[in-house]
Amino acid sequence: MVIRKSGSIAEYAIRKWLLEQNFAMSRFALTMNGKRGILTDSNGDTLTLVYDSESGSVYAEDGPGAET
Repeated sequence: MVIRKSGSIAEYAIRKWLLEQNFAMSRFALTMNGKRGILTDSNGDTLTLVYDSESGSVYAEDGPGAET
């Protein structure tokens, strides 16, 4: 498993989760905002992933404006 340089533990955890879920990262862009990662595809659609530092897990937010 190869994970490119990460700027934070949250980014590392999200990139690791994406690899484990078999996302072809060459087809997506990931931008980080704190503990949230915004995954964008070629259509401009997005998926927000959140790193939970308490449990060490990553999950997808449910819809626009979802809070953790």
